[in-house]
Formats: sequence, C-alpha cells, structure tokens
Amino acid sequence: MLLKSLNALIVAGDDALLTTCGLPSVGHHISQVQQGSLTFPALGELRIKGGALQTVHLGSDSLLCGQLAGLVGSTSDETGIEALTNRFLQQLLGELDTRNPRGRVKSLDIGPMNLVSRGLRSFGIRFETGVGQLFIMAEVPSRMEMEIAQGSEYLQTMESAYMPRDWGNRQSIDNPLAIENFLVFLRKVEGDVYFEIPGGEDCSCLQSGILLDKGTFDGERGLKFCTDFTAATTAGLRRGDEVRAAVGIDDRSLQFVLRYLGEGTHSLTNGAELPCAFFEPPETVTITQRRLAFRIPVLGEIPVVLHCGEGSNSTSPWGDPNIVTQSLYHGTLADLSFSGARVVADEVTDGSVDIPCLEVNRRIVCDIHFPDLEEPLSLIGVVRRSTSRLIDRNQRQQELGLEFLIVGDNDRVALEHVRQFVLAEQRARLSQRIHVSGLS
Repeated sequence: MLLKSLNALIVAGDDALLTTCGLPSVGHHISQVQQGSLTFPALGELRIKGGALQTVHLGSDSLLCGQLAGLVGSTSDETGIEALTNRFLQQLLGELDTRNPRGRVKSLDIGPMNLVSRGLRSFGIRFETGVGQLFIMAEVPSRMEMEIAQGSEYLQTMESAYMPRDWGNRQSIDNPLAIENFLVFLRKVEGDVYFEIPGGEDCSCLQSGILLDKGTFDGERGLKFCTDFTAATTAGLRRGDEVRAAVGIDDRSLQFVLRYLGEGTHSLTNGAELPCAFFEPPETVTITQRRLAFRIPVLGEIPVVLHCGEGSNSTSPWGDPNIVTQSLYHGTLADLSFSGARVVADEVTDGSVDIPCLEVNRRIVCDIHFPDLEEPLSLIGVVRRSTSRLIDRNQRQQELGLEFLIVGDNDRVALEHVRQFVLAEQRARLSQRIHVSGLS
C-alpha cells in the first residue's frame, strides 16, 4: 500500500505538470519528513475519502508559481493553479489502489504556511522541471493502520498466519523459522519500526521505518527498510554498528537488534527512488509489555468534551497562534491510564466535516466528567492517534488516543485524581476476581 500510494502521487504529479503546464519532470526527490513543523510553499490542499491517502498538500517555488499565474485552464474562469490542482486530484483518484475514492480541493492558499508532521510515514516529493519545482507532502498510512481504522479482522488473521500461536505470552522468539515468519508478517502489514540511532555523548535519536523486502547489500543477505539515514550516517553510523529496533503489535512491543549494512534505494515509477537502509536480519526478538502505564477499560459511561481552536489551547510546541475560535468534540471515555486515554465519539459521521480536535499532534483541553466530581476534570493533552472505524457503508465512528501533559500545578493535581481513579478501578476488579474464585 505504501509503495502503490507513492507511485500514485508521482504519476499524478508528472501528469499534472505535463498536461497543464507542458513541463515534463526531469527529476524526482523523495524524503521522509520528520516530526515537527515546517514552512511549506503552499498552492493547494486536497482531502480524500475512501482511499489510502487523506490529506495531500501541493506547493511550488516562485518560478513555477509565476509560470502557473500566466496559464489559463480548460475553462475561461479557471486559473493555472486551479487547473494544476484539479488535474492532479483527478489523476490521483484514478491511480489510488482502492474502491471508489472521492476527493475535493479544500483550499487554494498561495504562500508560505506552517504544516505539522507527526513523522510517521510522512513523505515529501519534489518534482524538478525546466521551469521551477512542484512539491507534494502527504502522510501515507500503513496497511495495518488502514485495516484497524476500518474495523477489519486483517491484523488478527495475519497474526494467526505468521506469528507463533502463543507469541503474546512469550518473552522472546528465537527459532529461525519463527523469526522469518515474523519478518514476513512485518512486511505484509507495513508495521512501523522504530530505530534507536546511536548519537554522540551517550544519546540516541528515534527514527521510523517500514520493512519493504529482503535483498542483498554488497553480497550480504539483508533486510531493506524504507527509512532515510543520511543524517545518521554523517553523525557517525557506520557499517557493522548495532541499531536497536522495536515494533508495536497490540499491547506488546517486539524488540530486536539489527546490524547496519549501509544505505540504498528502492526504485519507484518514472525513475523515482525511495531512500532505504539495509540491515542484517535479527537473531532473536524480545517481547515486552508495550504500554508504560497500566490501562483499564472504562465500563460506565463517562462523558468527555475536547476543546480546540484554530491555533492551540495552550502554548504550542510548534509556535501556533492563540485561539481564535473554539471547536467542541463530544465523546465517551473508552479506557484510561495514568498518562493517557482513549475517547470514542458520541456520534457517527460521513467524515466530510473537518474538526481540529481530530488532528494528530493537536494540543487540546480535555474535560472528563467523572461521576464523583461536581465539575469536570480538565487536563491538557496531545492527540497521538486519530482513527475512524467503519460503522456501515457511509458512516464512521472516530476514536482518539490522547497523551496527558503537565504544564503547571493544576495538571499535577488533575493527573493525581486520574491515577487514584485507575488504581481504585484496578483494586475493585481484583477483589471481584478473588471473591469469585473463593466461591468456587
């Protein structure tokens, strides 16, 4: 799904440039965008439903923007920028490997704008022409993420087919055949692999990647990961260095050590190449608890209201402006831990309404209406996961994963109440188990 989506973006970009501007692409450059904010030279923003891609940003340098300003599209009232954007969207929808994708041009805002990237499968594509450059930025979901969002049994089916029967109760996987099957599973579901890149002064940095295939590097058998280690290699990563890696499946973290072989590329359509890195396969996989904090499912209905605005509800790590308008998102607490929560929407939608609260990395205020409090408990949180589950053919139910933050003393007091609530629920359920076992 990742490679097909990237190929679709490349084909659509090449077609739009040639069709509307008469400009063939003379080069493509693909990079992985790290987590954070960046200034993007915007032309237009596309929203897609029913496909692997959800939001695609188009941009250009001043040379191409000037070229577009002098063009007239297929109709008398269509500018060159509109013609390019509409053609790109039309071609992209035809290339996506999904059933009946739909899309619209959300905006045509020309000029620098601040974009926030979560750094997971975030890709930037630069198209070089004889007159300026076209830029595309998009987050490409993995097969695992898409299937989970649609509420399918795909992940469970793949686990049954490729993982050891009792892998969730094991401490490690060390059988060569079982490790081989685990790598097949990882490649098919396109799971996010987090690399711990060693740095200077005993510090490390995290970088994500996706296993693409097996191959050879300078005659050595290796694994090819879609990840860009250019900065890491210049910082001191050399062939033979050990790199710790981990991937999360359900509530388990599978950790393993890879030996770095070197940088490489993976060929895409129209001569484009994806940056990659090669590693020796692991000899053992360690299985640990994934979550840092104990999580409990919430049985009773506890309402939650999320507040967000055009900017941020508090000081934003990305330098967003202060709130201008507020949006409210009403939901119910599904589970809770010392450090975060999962919230399920009260209503289902067709997904056509854009709500700032649902955006990953958005900082929000979360009001939880605990039954033992007269006033709601307010906490500051960051949206770490935002997925939708298909209820029927046209309706989806949104789920948000929140991480709580501590900004001041009020947040510490609020989180202490959350901690006591979780501990009390845990004790109550434990006593019920003991009571039932005593009767038997």
